Amino acid sequence: MTVRSLKRCADSATRTYYESAPALVERIEASKERDAIYDHIYEAVTKIILRIEHGENERAVIDYLSLAFWVARAVC
Repeated sequence: MTVRSLKRCADSATRTYYESAPALVERIEASKERDAIYDHIYEAVTKIILRIEHGENERAVIDYLSLAFWVARAVC
């Protein structure tokens, strides 16, 4: 993946996040599994941050997108 395509992917993911996050947070808050969902998100984000710190940017984007899909499936 080139830097340009990685940036395009990140920009798209950011736009999608801002569009969908408020509704997802409402659903998480209403879920009986709220704490478990937030724990999973925290653990995943921590790993994503480590990937970025180690220069594994492409893998970080993949992991982020995987997390986003997991969250959507967990609450929909």
